[in-house]
Parts: sequence; structure tokens; C-alpha cells
Amino acid sequence: MAEQNTYIYKKHIPREKGIPDQFPLKCYRPAPNDIPPCSPEILVGMDSGISNTAFSYIELIRDRTTNALIDFKYGGTYYFKKVLDGFSCKLDKQIYLAEQYYNLFSHQRVSSLTFEVLSLNCPKNEETLKGILDAQTTTTIISTVAYQLNHHFNPVPATAIKHSLTGKGNASKYDMCMESYAWTRDEDLLYNDHMADAFACCFCTFIKELKESCAFHSIPIPQRFSYLLNCQ
Repeated sequence: MAEQNTYIYKKHIPREKGIPDQFPLKCYRPAPNDIPPCSPEILVGMDSGISNTAFSYIELIRDRTTNALIDFKYGGTYYFKKVLDGFSCKLDKQIYLAEQYYNLFSHQRVSSLTFEVLSLNCPKNEETLKGILDAQTTTTIISTVAYQLNHHFNPVPATAIKHSLTGKGNASKYDMCMESYAWTRDEDLLYNDHMADAFACCFCTFIKELKESCAFHSIPIPQRFSYLLNCQ
């Protein structure tokens, strides 16, 4: 009886030379006509890792008279674990994620990409430290693409992201998922903390810009957001 092959071979991107000619390692700045003039202004959030990266985005809603920021519309969240698990090489995963960011947002009016600052203080073990370093590399690659696209990128401490969404700087993963679902009604965020964290990142920047915009235009903070801003 032939021995059953229990190994599953993962994909490997063939390389004919060191640096490929095509994207994702060769980026281009957008031309003036690349983004449709009526495109909504969006904020992008990212929860970065190697196999657990997620992108989320929201559209900004402004008052037509004053241009003050008054609300947002949830756009969606993208999660790539199933595809990433098929790659054999860490760099292939990171390049794939950079390509997805480019494909999703290069033709949209992105005002900010927000992601968590990953701390290297007192990692629990060597494996945790390695994971943080790998996630930092992923973030660096994607933020480089954002820079090429003229997207402002905004690193924010985890405590500030959690506080903006839940009112608690030490919120649990469960809390983050519940609050993300409450704001979006997207059940994927209810059961996936990476997707919830990605939404929380863009929500954090939204809350900051909302507060600044209302103060600048001397208008009250919309009622649905006032309880979050009062506790900051």
C-alpha cells in the first residue's frame, strides 16, 4: 500500500531575478486623473501581521454648508488569511498584502492610513518578539506603498485605539469585537478580532478628526458620538 502523502505544498512565487519589474516592488505615484473627482474621502485602518492582516475603511460625511466633519459611513473590511496561508515565504505574504493595499486604495481618495504602534517592550517570549518584528516589517512595506500613493500614514498606540472605540484603554478583544459590530453591523467583525482592530484604527482617526472639526467650526459634537468624546 503506497504511503499517503500528508504534506501540503504551499505556493512559492518564482523569481527569475532579484527585483521584479512589475508591482508591487515598483510603485508609481498617482496621476491627477487616477482618482475620480466625486470620490468620497476615506480613512483606512490596518491590523498588521503576517497571516492575520486586515484592512478596513470608512467614508467621511461632511456638512455641505460648512464642510465640517459630522459622521461616517462604514465601507467594509478585508481579511486575507486563507490566501496568505497558501504562501510558503514570509516575504511573498508581505508583498501580496502590499499589492492588495495598492489594488484596493490606489484609486480612492484616502486621507489617512492608521495602524497600531507595536511595542517591543518586555515581549513575553522569543516567539512573540519575532511576531512583532515580522508585523513591523509588514507595516513598513505597506506604509511605503501608502507614501508612494500620497496617503498620510498615522501610527497610533494600542491604548488610544481601544479608548476611542470602547472608552477603555485596556479593552479586551471581546470588547473590541462587540463595539465594532455595534457601529458597523458587520458580523465578520463580531467574530474576528483582527478585522475589528482594523476598523478600530480608522474609527480612532475619525473620532480625533471629528472633535477637531467640530471645534474649528464651533458646532456641537453630533449626539451619537458625544459620549465617546466626553470620556476622553
